[in-house]
Amino acid sequence: FDFLHAAGVRRGYNNGAGYGSEAGRTGESARMFTVTKAAAKQIRRSAASGDTEEFALRISAARAGDGGIDYRMGFDDVGVDDTLLSTNGVDVVIAGTDKELLNGTVLDYVEIEAGDHRFIFLNPNDPHHRPPAE
Repeated sequence: FDFLHAAGVRRGYNNGAGYGSEAGRTGESARMFTVTKAAAKQIRRSAASGDTEEFALRISAARAGDGGIDYRMGFDDVGVDDTLLSTNGVDVVIAGTDKELLNGTVLDYVEIEAGDHRFIFLNPNDPHHRPPAE
């Protein structure tokens, strides 16, 4: 996956290390974290090409040195302390420690420049967040 932060580039990955494997689903609303239809389509495409369709998409977040938020995502099992959400047909798993930073975030997949498509995180909890112009 390639990432673009709403206010600047943040790149990362998640290899799934360190997460539990016991599955569980909570009743929390998908509004906590939303995947757009465009992002969902690309996530499903990536899962199929990587033979990881049986896994949820793990999203993690951490404060950067400048106060912004760095994001990581990858396919992973669901741990006992995780929140599992379904949004636009994609199962998303978020660790309990990341819920506060990710609350209200939208993950989208957009064309930055001709032929350059990337995931972006629109996160109102990020001090560098600027909502996109409509």
